[in-house]
Amino acid sequence: MVSSEDLIVIDVRTPSEFAEQHLDGALNIDLQADDFVDRISELDRNGNYAVYCRSGNRSGQAVAAMRTLGFANVTDHGSVAEASESLGLSVIS
Repeated sequence: MVSSEDLIVIDVRTPSEFAEQHLDGALNIDLQADDFVDRISELDRNGNYAVYCRSGNRSGQAVAAMRTLGFANVTDHGSVAEASESLGLSVIS
């Protein structure tokens, strides 16, 4: 497991879903937004990323897109609750 200071957590849900609840310290980059690829492409491809969403569907799609763009260290952590548990991060609501 990557140490928390080296890990960037990405919530790929909509801004309204993110506002309702999200993991402490997570970035919100909406998979369904027109600028998703542009925003993801601004990130360091050598960084370590943990991605989550509401149920695990969008996070899986986002991880696949990121890998296509050349991100090697990206993992799908499923839903908010699953990501909270696996990453040890609090849910902010």
